[in-house]
Amino acid sequence: MEGISGCGLGLRREFLFDVENYPTKPDWFEIAPENWIKTPKKLLKEFERIVAEHEIVCHGLSLSIGSLDDLDLNFLKDLKTFLDKYEIKHYSEHISFSSLENVQTYELLPIPMTKDMIKHITERVDFIQNFLKRELILENATYYYVPQSDMSEIEFINGVIKESGAKLLLDVNNVFVNGHNHNFDPKKFIDSLDKDSISYYHVAGHLEQSDEI
Repeated sequence: MEGISGCGLGLRREFLFDVENYPTKPDWFEIAPENWIKTPKKLLKEFERIVAEHEIVCHGLSLSIGSLDDLDLNFLKDLKTFLDKYEIKHYSEHISFSSLENVQTYELLPIPMTKDMIKHITERVDFIQNFLKRELILENATYYYVPQSDMSEIEFINGVIKESGAKLLLDVNNVFVNGHNHNFDPKKFIDSLDKDSISYYHVAGHLEQSDEI
C-alpha cells in the first residue's frame, strides 16, 4: 500500500457545511468511522457530497486491537460496509485497547509491551486485514501508565510493525508527549523507526504552558 500524500484535515460535524466554501481545500479529509457509520439524515447529503469530491482516510477509535476480548465482528461488518460503500482505501487505528469484557470505553488504554502482545496484535492484524480486504495502519498512542513490559516502546512499535506487516501512522506529538512523560529522547525514537513503514503522520500538537504569569 502506498503512503498517503499531501496534507489532510480532520472532518468534524461542526464545520461540515462550511467545507464547500473553503477558499483552500485539504488534499484529503480524515474521519472517525464510528462518528459517520450511522450519519444522521440531516448531515448525510452534505457528508456524501464531501466524500464524492475528496479523498477520505478513516481513523478509528474502538477497534481495541490490544484487548484480550474477541474482536467485535458486528462492528467490523458495519465498518467494512461503510468502507466499501464510500470506496475508502485507508483505515488506521491505535496500538492500544479500549474494551474490557466487551464493554466499550472509547478510551485509548495502554497495553503491555511484550513479545506475547506483539504476537497477539499480529494475529489480530492478520484477521482484520483479511476481513476488511484492506491493509491496516497502526498509530503509536500516548500512555500515562506502563503495564508490565519487557521492552522499550520503540522496540515494541518496531516489533509490531515488522511482525504484523501493518503500516505505521506516526503521531509526532504522541512521541514527544511520551518522551516527556517517560524520559526518553523523542528525536532518537523517531530516528529508530523504519521510515519505509510510515504511511502518514499526525502533526497536531499540545501547547506548553509557561509557569510565568
